[in-house]
Formats: sequence, structure tokens, C-alpha cells
Amino acid sequence: IVTLSVTMSDAVNVSGGTPTLSLTIGNTSKQALYASGSGSSTLIFTYTVEGGLSDTDGISIAADALALNGARIAAGAQAATLKHAAVGDNITYKVDSIAPTIDASSPSFGLSLNSLEDDSDATLSVTTSGVEDGQTLTVTFGEVSLVADVVSNSATINIAASTLASFPEGTVSYTVDVSDAAGQAAVQHTNSFFYDATLPSVTSMTSVGTQGAAKIILNLSEALDTSFSPLPADFVVTIGNAANTVTGVSVSQQTIELTLADSFQSGALVNLEYTPPTDGGTHLVLDAFANPMAGFTKGVLSDGYIRGAKIYLDANADGIASASELLVGTQTDEAGNFFVSKQANPNGYAIIAVGGVNIDTGVINEVPLSAPAGSLTVNPISTLVQTVISNGDAADADAASAIISAALGLTPGTDLTAFDPLSEIATGGDAGAIAAQKAAVQIVMIVALSASDEDSDAAAEKGQAILSNIANDMAAAASGQTVINLSTPETIASAIGSVAVSDIVKNSITNANTAIQELPDDPSVLADISAVQVEFLDFIAPNAPLRLEFDTPTNDITPTVRIYLDVSDEAGGAVMRGDELFLFTGETLLQSTLITAEDQLAGYAD
Repeated sequence: IVTLSVTMSDAVNVSGGTPTLSLTIGNTSKQALYASGSGSSTLIFTYTVEGGLSDTDGISIAADALALNGARIAAGAQAATLKHAAVGDNITYKVDSIAPTIDASSPSFGLSLNSLEDDSDATLSVTTSGVEDGQTLTVTFGEVSLVADVVSNSATINIAASTLASFPEGTVSYTVDVSDAAGQAAVQHTNSFFYDATLPSVTSMTSVGTQGAAKIILNLSEALDTSFSPLPADFVVTIGNAANTVTGVSVSQQTIELTLADSFQSGALVNLEYTPPTDGGTHLVLDAFANPMAGFTKGVLSDGYIRGAKIYLDANADGIASASELLVGTQTDEAGNFFVSKQANPNGYAIIAVGGVNIDTGVINEVPLSAPAGSLTVNPISTLVQTVISNGDAADADAASAIISAALGLTPGTDLTAFDPLSEIATGGDAGAIAAQKAAVQIVMIVALSASDEDSDAAAEKGQAILSNIANDMAAAASGQTVINLSTPETIASAIGSVAVSDIVKNSITNANTAIQELPDDPSVLADISAVQVEFLDFIAPNAPLRLEFDTPTNDITPTVRIYLDVSDEAGGAVMRGDELFLFTGETLLQSTLITAEDQLAGYAD
């Protein structure tokens, strides 16, 4: 409210109406109204400043701006003379009733922030209108507030890299606030950007070895920017022990397809390594937010091949997977493959695989399997290699591989960190592969049955103790140049050691391992080995069919009924090849059939 005084030469009385005094505010004329003073020589006028006005020089009053407005101002019978001189701009009465505005805001990284950009400090530029220099502008991200001074109606907020990295991934919203020198607040400005710091990664792999059409197909965790494509030379493929040159690369949505120079046998072990170019350019693998795929090495987990297992890095070298050691986002695919970023294990920790389901038997993997850092295969045999190192009987993986190879009677010089008995059997490779697979399953049989415990931590400790005992026995056998027999009661008792195990369980282990030991050394033996595993380790019935589909009504007297199966359960209830399926109407059995590998792959049986 602006208060103005009009001084008369004599005391006057005001009657009959409300006199006005015209004020000039900027280029606008506004009327102050008489408020008080009748009977004195000073009349008081007031004006309440309205919105939308601005006068940077101060309010002025033109000459003869006092008007009766229907009133009478008089000293007795003598009417007052209202003429007066002009009053110039009064700098102490500046007016600003125009609220400032925040016009725009934009981060230096644009509409999205990625994993490369959050490594460096960023800025947020804000433009305003009607804000004087030196006013404080505040940007708020959740509970984090940052400030900067306005200069020439703009402000630049510095955002530290540590602050950027603290934002949750997804949409990051922020608000901007500022007031002008008159204390008028601008309408709060809101804006947002999208934060994606997750690198694209390979989740699964398939391969085809057909002559003239050999290829590897990599499935990614998210959609890719198809305007970028890696070079063939960025990938190194080894199949068996032979290099297979990548001759072409194509990127499409969430897949990368590698064309290979040479054909290969079905079931061969495919090893793959990717190294991104250091010069960047258009040959990186990028997601939609320009996050680059890191270099990786592919591994495979087997007992049979195990899907759905989680991968850990044994930071404290105790052989037991702890929650803090989980390699987040890394899990074995439907064929047991897993992909470890080259950035994930700079300290060379051993790999531990936990859980999952054996794709050949449907049996839950109860035995944590491990391998030295950099291993391409993780299986019961690589687990003994790592355990021999942990026990101090070997300085490195080469020495440990030599000990285990000697104790199991495998080919001397075999690198057990890259040895997959299943692929060797499938391709007719290493002659010792069948014996190795028998031993692998026997090791699992001893540990799985002996270490069983409702307390998962206790089971892990028992399992590690048993593996340590087996590794010690392997070292002793290698030193004595004898081949260990994992089916004898004496060997089994030595492996169990001080772990409390009932005679019934010991007998089960002996029976299972003897049955495996007596199987012929023939490639067809894999099905028989799986049958022994199922007999002694599978205690979970397959889940019921998911649904049935058939034409109805129909005049077909032999209609086809399609029965959909649960083939992906992670708790041991997945339907597997060899399971028997029954079709009833009421209590009458119409037909039964054994689930085939093709049925399992398709997810249904007809």
C-alpha cells in the first residue's frame, strides 16, 4: 500500500464523496483514494499496488492530479484550490508487481544421462525473466538442493559427478525456484531427464554350425542403437581348441549376429570374447541411451548344463558365495552360458555358481560350483581345481589342473579351466571326457547328499569341507601316481570326513557312484548318467500341465490335443524329457507318452 500526503495551506473539511489523486506508475495512471485528514491541513491518500505494474524510476505525480470526484474540499465556506505542481519520480517508491518467470532449463547432457556422462560434473542452465542480478536460484533434486546467482536473467547450476551418480535410474525430476528483489516468487518450474547407467549386456547365446551358415546369435538385455555396429575383429571365437574367424557382424534390435568362417559340430564348446575398440566411434555396441557394452568373456556352467544359476566372485576366498559377492545381472542362460564383463573382476577372484536347474534332468543344482578367475568352464572338476589352489596344494590353475588330471586319469596337459566333458563327448573329442563326466557327477553326488541341510549356510560350509577333503585326496592320488575311484566306500568316507552323515546316505552315495562307475565308456552313457542323477537326486515331482488346447466341437474321431508344459520352473518342478504325460477323460486313460527333447524345447506336447 502506497500512502501519500497532500498538504493544504489551511485546515479543510472533506465531504460528499471520495477525492482522488492520480499517480503515474511507469506508463500507467492509477488513482489513490482519500483515506483521512478531514479537519486538518494534511489529507491522506492511499493506493494498493496491483499486479502487473513496474516502475524502476519511482512513482511520480503529474501537476493538478488532485480531483474532487464528487466531493467537496473547503475551509469553511471557501472551496479549496486544487491546483499544484508536479511531483517527479520518487526513487524510494519503485514499483515491481510483475512476478518473475522461469522460462526454461536444460542439463548439459541433454534429455538423458548415461553411464559415461555421470563420470564427470555437469551443469544445468536456467533462463528467467524479471529477475534482478544477484538473486539466488535454487534447483532441487529430491533431497538435494543446489544454488546459483542469477546474472542477466540466467543461471548455471554445477552438478557434481557424485551427485549425478546418486540419482536413481529412471526419470529424474527436479524443480527450480527463484524470487525477484521485491520478494515475488516465480511459479515453480518442473522438468526432468532420464537416467540410464545400466550397460547393455549379453543374456544368452545360441550357435549354429551349419556349413556355409555358421553363426552365433547373442541376445542382449535391452534394445540397441542399430546405427552403431562392432567390427568382426572385436570378437574372438574359439570352438573346441580351434579359432573360428568372425567374418561379419549385424546388429538388430536386441541381437548381435556373428557370421563365422568355419562350420562346427553340434554340441561343440563355443568360447567367445569381446573387446570394445578403444577409439570409440561408430563401432561400439550402444543402447538407446549411448551406454556402451563392456568387453566380456563367455563361460559355461555344467554338471549337465545348468540354467538359471547366479554367478558370484569369491572376494574373501572362503569358497562360499556371500550376498555381497553376487555379480548382479549375471545368470546362466537356457544352455548354461554366462557372460562376465572384463571390468567385473579386476582382482582375479574365483568364480562361484549357485543354484539353477540341470537342463538334462530337471534336478535343482544344490552344489555351489567354482573355478579360478578367467575360467571358461565351471563344473565339478573346475571346482576341484579351485579347491586344490585354496588348499595350498597348487600355486595356480595350471598346476592344479595337472593334479586333478593325474588323479582322475585324464589326458596330461588338459586345461581343466576350459574343459567341458559334455562338449568333448558330443564331438568325439578328448578320449577321457566320459571318465571325466562320470567323476564330475560322482563328486556332485557325494557333496549333494552329504551336505544336505535345511540351513543353507550350514549346507554351504559342509559342502566346502567335503570338497576340500576330495581335493586333498586328489592331491595325494596324483602324488602317488594312482587314479582315484570315487565309488569305493573308503574314498567316499574320506571325502565326507567329519561331516555327520547317516549310514543310509553313505549307502545311497555308494550305490549311485557304483552305478555310474560301472557304466560303459561310450558316448551313449550320458543318458544313463542322467538317469542315475534323477534316481538319487530328484525328489520333486514335475509341475502339472499349464493348459490344454483342442478344437471343439469337432467331428474328428482322433483329434489332436496340445498340452502346454511348465519347462522353466526354477524350483525343480520343470517338466523334462523322459517325464511321462498322461491324458485322461474322467478316470479313463486315453493315452500316455514320454516327453521328448523336442517337446521340452517347444514347451508343449501333442
